[in-house]
Amino acid sequence: MADAAKNVGRALGAGARKRKGQASTGMIRKAVVCAQLYIYGQI
Repeated sequence: MADAAKNVGRALGAGARKRKGQASTGMIRKAVVCAQLYIYGQI
């Protein structure tokens, strides 16, 4: 579970850096939903 969260954080960080700190909220929301689905699937 922690690994999945770390990977998502890393992906978001990379996305934000690519956009010079301006990650679109849509992308973040999509990533968060995917992370939640993945994490709940592990429980």
